[in-house]
Amino acid sequence: MFFGFALLLLGLMATPASAQSGFWRITQLPMNNAMEPTINNSGEIVWAGASSGGIFSSVRGKLSDTGIFPHLANSGEVVFADWFGGPFWDLVSTTRGRLTFGGIIDVNTSIFDVNAAGEVVYGTRDTNGYIQIFSTVRNQITFTDSNHQGPCINDLGEIIWIQYDPGAAIVSTTRGVIPGNFGWLLDLNNLGEFCFSGTLEGPPGFYSFPHVFSSAHGFIIHDPQLFQWNGAINDAGTIVWEAPDEPGAETWHLFKAEWVDSDHTPPEIARITATPDVLWPPNNRMIPVSLSVDATDDLDPSPIARITQVTSNGPQNTSVPDWEITGPLTVNLRATRSAKAKERIYTIMVECVDANGNASSESVTIRVSPDGQGTH
Repeated sequence: MFFGFALLLLGLMATPASAQSGFWRITQLPMNNAMEPTINNSGEIVWAGASSGGIFSSVRGKLSDTGIFPHLANSGEVVFADWFGGPFWDLVSTTRGRLTFGGIIDVNTSIFDVNAAGEVVYGTRDTNGYIQIFSTVRNQITFTDSNHQGPCINDLGEIIWIQYDPGAAIVSTTRGVIPGNFGWLLDLNNLGEFCFSGTLEGPPGFYSFPHVFSSAHGFIIHDPQLFQWNGAINDAGTIVWEAPDEPGAETWHLFKAEWVDSDHTPPEIARITATPDVLWPPNNRMIPVSLSVDATDDLDPSPIARITQVTSNGPQNTSVPDWEITGPLTVNLRATRSAKAKERIYTIMVECVDANGNASSESVTIRVSPDGQGTH
């Protein structure tokens, strides 16, 4: 866990980054005492064991007996840090073996990342003592006399990092300085969305660290007492992290958050059934009619249906009403018709609304039959 850079975040107060409406669907995963999770586009999750050590996969089991801070590429390759005698750590690939030598990776001040093409980016100090960004394909990426930390890379080859002195900013090889207030970088996906670890404001004057944010949708949880450590994001925008079950708990699990856009799709009305659907005899009496609505919605399992309007193709009775809505899906209809008309047709309009207020409407017809045909 990155304890060494906490002070650096005082100038990187995280703020929600999006006005989009929606919510995070959060799932607690079965992995406990797991650390530093990472996720790829196939949904595979790789993490470091907190107690036994080693690198583990939700699909492939144990990948290595040693190592910390794994990073999983969409190709399935995993790059992690391992100890070979110091002074710091070196990078190892599950497919290519050891990638760096000399103990050059200080995991307290810089992370690293790998993409599907196998390009690895990392931070290490130059001869002047500044942390610069390096690539195993493009060699040295940054050169200014300031510290550059937390590099992430996506499959398109875009690299982002935190640049200090003066101030602090997120810099991209393709987008330049990315506007906004962000924290410590964790991961970057192919859509340009990144997740980061930042400070969450609680009661007035109270701030807590760390919490995981999305550059597109802001914070995941709004509980300043429930900390979130590390994290990664895939192209679907799914974020994984590690956290205790509840504030202060000793058992830690991995968690997954999936962003759900606010529902803009109305329910689909498949069928409306009226009972009865034919009124007989035409004796001018009010007949109770009940409706049954078969409707589905992509998010709301129980959309609400109600009668909104009743019309008729015949002349209206001026002394007493010809219809009366008695409930959400019940109505009284007068069994009457004009002497000149073969039959009278009532049209009942039904509206179906889901939990987010999206509405759709369909109608059903009920006949006043001249001869009783089709009488129920």
